[in-house]
Amino acid sequence: MLKVTLAAPRGFCTGVERAIRIADRTLKKYGAPIYVRKEIVHNKFVVETLAARGCIFVENLSEIPKPLGKIVIFSAHGVSPQVYAEAIKLGLRIVDAICPLVQKVHVQARKAARAGKAIVLIGHTGHEEVEGVIGEIETAGGKYVLVQNIDEAQNIDLSALQNTNEQAIWLSQTTLNVAETEEVVSEIRKRVKNLENPASDCICFATKDRQNALQQIAPECDFVIVVGSENSSNTNRLYEVAAAHAHDAIRVNNLSELLENDKFKELMASADALSGEQEMHIGLTSGASVPENLVAEIWDYLQSKTRSI
Repeated sequence: MLKVTLAAPRGFCTGVERAIRIADRTLKKYGAPIYVRKEIVHNKFVVETLAARGCIFVENLSEIPKPLGKIVIFSAHGVSPQVYAEAIKLGLRIVDAICPLVQKVHVQARKAARAGKAIVLIGHTGHEEVEGVIGEIETAGGKYVLVQNIDEAQNIDLSALQNTNEQAIWLSQTTLNVAETEEVVSEIRKRVKNLENPASDCICFATKDRQNALQQIAPECDFVIVVGSENSSNTNRLYEVAAAHAHDAIRVNNLSELLENDKFKELMASADALSGEQEMHIGLTSGASVPENLVAEIWDYLQSKTRSI
């Protein structure tokens, strides 16, 4: 027998919904083309859907052709003050879709830097959100060190924080693994005196809620399917939670990708071979930038299999 459990909450968070709504309204008001710096959210389906409607995604503002006055949307991940200044210099009309919770981290970084506090930033090198926060720190004349994981926390290089007023605060990317971040902060405290906590949580409630919901069901699951794109930080953190608590896990973008996955094929072959009261338990969840219809397609497919096994 095949049993399927759907995690709740899952899928779109408020920040993602807001960013997509901003892109939709901008397209309706001004018409195509509308330029978007980077991916507005990290989901392949969302990006392809908006591209089909007239959004042109660029890596750099210099890719936007002249003449001046074209509209550019900044993604939910936020941008640095330097990117803002470049857009203004290029004569672009800015529509900012930054997640309000990411904006809060920007504000905390700016205030801390202006107060002369050293900043220990926990996050992933090269992620748009981290780049935006670093830009805030640098523009405010602050000093920081970036820590990506527990290994880096244990070997943190504090030389970049010299000549501050000996006050330090930690901040983080909003989409990290909650448990891992707590471990990283604990290690940093061993090496950084009087380390302050953020004024408010950096990891967003949607990320925490989705990880907590998955932790509730994963230990009972033989297999967990995490729906989301490979460049989505919160999706990858969900996969880590699934892999740590369930017997096995995979990450896929959609149903067609799931059906082509060798590990899933083996799973279904094993499910077909079950007899009597034997049960295989599958968990299903999705990242915060994943449309619910992608999850629903997988759910419907799995439900059809529960009836046929």
